[in-house]
Amino acid sequence: MDSVINIIKHFLQNDELEINADTRLAEDLGMSSFELMELSCEFEDEYDIKFQTDEMINFQSVSQIYEFLKARAVFE
Repeated sequence: MDSVINIIKHFLQNDELEINADTRLAEDLGMSSFELMELSCEFEDEYDIKFQTDEMINFQSVSQIYEFLKARAVFE
């Protein structure tokens, strides 16, 4: 989970953000659907995976991103 949170903090250029598994991407972090698409590129680069066009914009929370990545065995 920490690596997902760190990627989000880096993407938002704010290491001071209080982010946890329950943090909501749009409501708590104010991310637009365009920003979510850009964020998906960060995860694709980091974990060498591909998101479908609409997958990332459907995620509501940090934990949903984590579970998606975990299901694809990107964490050891």
